[in-house]
Amino acid sequence: MAIATREAIPGDDLATLEGLVRGRLAAEAEAQHQASSGAEQLRLQAIRQIVGYLRPASGEGNGRP
Repeated sequence: MAIATREAIPGDDLATLEGLVRGRLAAEAEAQHQASSGAEQLRLQAIRQIVGYLRPASGEGNGRP
């Protein structure tokens, strides 16, 4: 049998392979979660900076330097 795939884990024992695949999937899901969380934090920080720039400072007109 020939199988084409980007990733493969060779082996003969299905129980061992299942554990390896589940572990790899869990690690990939955690990495994706970390990346999404970091991107969300950057997005929120950018929004806060924009809002701070646009918000009028007390007694200074529009808050711009």
